[in-house]
Amino acid sequence: MLPLSEYVLLPFQEAYYPYPTIPFSILIIDNQSLLFIIKNGGISVKPSTRREREIVAKYYLNALFFAGISSMLISCATQKPMTTQSKFEPHAFATGQYTQKVDNFMVLLDASGTMNETYKGETKLYIARKVISRMNQTIPADLKLTAALRAIGQAFSNDTTLLYGPTSYAKSGLEGALKKVLWGGWTPLNRGITAACEDLESVKGGIGVFVVSDGLETQGGAVSAAKRMKGKYGDRVCIYTVLIGNDSAGKDLMEQVARASDCGFSVNAEDILSAQDMGGFVGKTFLGTAVDSDGDGVVELRPFH
Repeated sequence: MLPLSEYVLLPFQEAYYPYPTIPFSILIIDNQSLLFIIKNGGISVKPSTRREREIVAKYYLNALFFAGISSMLISCATQKPMTTQSKFEPHAFATGQYTQKVDNFMVLLDASGTMNETYKGETKLYIARKVISRMNQTIPADLKLTAALRAIGQAFSNDTTLLYGPTSYAKSGLEGALKKVLWGGWTPLNRGITAACEDLESVKGGIGVFVVSDGLETQGGAVSAAKRMKGKYGDRVCIYTVLIGNDSAGKDLMEQVARASDCGFSVNAEDILSAQDMGGFVGKTFLGTAVDSDGDGVVELRPFH
């Protein structure tokens, strides 16, 4: 072992979890490489590349360093419970003024390490949860939908996890699943979109896919995955992306993913957080207006305004 002076503990931002306390980790590194991470009494991670070490050091740990390298150290960091609810009065759609545009929707939520970065005073994941929660509150209660929520890269993962559905949509069910999302991991957007393709195989009717992310994918292939989804479901699917933050590369990627479906579009989270703006977003993605434009008795579905 190197002398104590050769070891460094990097500062970490606070992570948000939906549990009041979580046994966390000690990160011990020397001036060349990550040696080991102690978690719950055992060595749990040993990244092999410099890039992996940088990601772990920057995003994954919130620990305290105590002197004494001769014995293995364990620390527990108390985490704040994560909440997505705030005072929000959702827009109310007038009964009889709309028709149902989609029959199913899938939310892909980026829970990767970069989503713990602070943007305008809040973590990106907090903002993302807030967007989804407010969309959930705004969807008209009389819509009969099948819904699903899939997390991307959560909980130290390089994969994607289905947390809800596909099942008959219930606001409480989606909100409960949203609270289970744990921050921390890579951003395999391509895997999330590919997995969503498989999740939706049994559903009937129109599909809305909502990708909520900062767009900082770590593997590439998200646009190709979106094109494959479009090829599989054709006119039945539209992909909508919600950008968290303001990274230019992330913005470009999210726009490309939305364009891959031909009928989707991309928005910034900041532009749909108010009740009025969220109402407009839900109206455009979930609803339509039934119109008999030429009086021939054939009703056409037009975009809801």
